[in-house]
Amino acid sequence: MIFLVITMSRKADWQSVKVISRAMEKLYQKTARQMDQHSFRFFEVDLTQVENDFLFGNGYILQLIQKINSFKADTIIFPEPHVSQFPIIDLILKNDSRLKKNYIFYLYGSFTNYIEKWLALEKSLHGKNVSFITASCASQALISSFFKEKSIVKKIPYPINFEQFYFSQDKRKEFRKKHDVKRDEKVFLYAGRISEQKNILQMIQLFEKGKADQLPAKIFLAGSSDDLSNEVFGKKNINGQFYKKLQKAINKLPKQLQEKIHFLGHLSQEDLRKAFNGSDFLISLSTHHDEDYGIVITQALKTGLPCLLSPWGGYKDFLRDSQHCSPLHFTSKQGKIRFDQDQFSQWFSHALSSQVRRTEEDLYPEKSIIEELKSILLEDIPSWKGFEQQAYQLAESKKKGLTLYQDSLYHKIYQHYL
Repeated sequence: MIFLVITMSRKADWQSVKVISRAMEKLYQKTARQMDQHSFRFFEVDLTQVENDFLFGNGYILQLIQKINSFKADTIIFPEPHVSQFPIIDLILKNDSRLKKNYIFYLYGSFTNYIEKWLALEKSLHGKNVSFITASCASQALISSFFKEKSIVKKIPYPINFEQFYFSQDKRKEFRKKHDVKRDEKVFLYAGRISEQKNILQMIQLFEKGKADQLPAKIFLAGSSDDLSNEVFGKKNINGQFYKKLQKAINKLPKQLQEKIHFLGHLSQEDLRKAFNGSDFLISLSTHHDEDYGIVITQALKTGLPCLLSPWGGYKDFLRDSQHCSPLHFTSKQGKIRFDQDQFSQWFSHALSSQVRRTEEDLYPEKSIIEELKSILLEDIPSWKGFEQQAYQLAESKKKGLTLYQDSLYHKIYQHYL
């Protein structure tokens, strides 16, 4: 068989997606070496040239289609998400005269955001064999609810660079010395977007009510700030609003607690490794509606960090598969999230006296991911049967400018994330 892996010259803006995209390319290269009886081809689409052709007609798209057709691939794979790839996918599908060719698309948490773009491909998908890959059980259940043929959605955990994430005593000492962490202090780390979508304010409040100001603990927040809010409930922030809101909340905290909270900003992968090694626990309490996995959680567990997680979306896989992940339960009412303070305080008290640090060597090992991928690549892919009515309902709701909550679609769609 001939497999053609198509990537985009420009990656998505999210840092986590960039990390996944790079790891995905390496994963397919390693898989290709293990499937040497088959042929793998890798092709990168120049998105700038595509955009210029749409605007000025430079002929690049015609050359692109001819080049892709020249590979005579049995299976074409799109391993990364990018909003600009939809018109390219449509052109490739329309110019592929061979029926029953296989197409594999990776779907990330943003799938529902682009449902109208997927619906626009409906006619072009007709007559093709189509499969989708996502990273968690929750995401698999959510996405398959949009398709008539449920079996076309497969699950494989996202790969990480396994050689980069491991426990290092030297990196631990370096981080703790740089940030003046005392011997008896526990470091609680959040790594990701500093965003309302990630429940950062609620996390700070949990530490306040847990009397962190009186205890040997430091809290580090690593990541860039943004103003994205819970759009499914109709909430929006203006530029700079969330960071100001966060600073205002921190300024109201007891002085001793304020001094324990440290912003690290955006970290390089090397500095992130140091932060993981220098910390004692990772906390991520996201209830964001794109939370299909949690690449940071995988990285943290590989360095031996126990995790406190919201039992939501892709995080539920870690809570099921890892002995070092604990859930913090919450309630949600019209977009207002409340975490269980008593449960947090009990966990926090235990964490301060804990000495446990065990790396998760057996959690989603690369060898296992490659074997799962090989199995999917070689199995028969079902023919495309279309979308469920739910997909059209969601697209119509978005067209009317309604939020998911206003249109009563929220609980129907995201029941799989709870």
